[in-house]
Amino acid sequence: MVEELRRAGYWVDASDIADHGFGDTGIDFLTSAPEQEYAAIVTNPPFDLARLFIARALDLTRATGGKVAMIQRHEFDAPAHNRPLFDHPYAMKLILHKRPRWIDGPDTSSPRFPYAWYIWDHQWIGEPVTRWLPDPDKEPNGRLL
Repeated sequence: MVEELRRAGYWVDASDIADHGFGDTGIDFLTSAPEQEYAAIVTNPPFDLARLFIARALDLTRATGGKVAMIQRHEFDAPAHNRPLFDHPYAMKLILHKRPRWIDGPDTSSPRFPYAWYIWDHQWIGEPVTRWLPDPDKEPNGRLL
């Protein structure tokens, strides 16, 4: 994800608790003191810590009126204990048209679960929306459905 965002021209401050070959390592997003406020935080948090990651990211983007994007299983918004996360500034759910492959290698199978991007935007006005991301093989203009 970091490399794709950089290729698209975004400045990316990458960190992780584990070493994945890029970015700062050994940094715990949930407990580290930020050196700055962020305009956006985009990540794939550990699924069991997603609620804590979202709360922390919302805190770190509040002062800038920023955005938070977290990729989660498609049903992340279903459990009642997650319901408080879907009040303002929750803005949208973007459903992936295919199940992502998380690692390269000989195993060509997709994960069992469908996924979606969940977006929070401190400047969002109106009701949240749900959209399906386009399939570039079928919708080459990239239009959201």
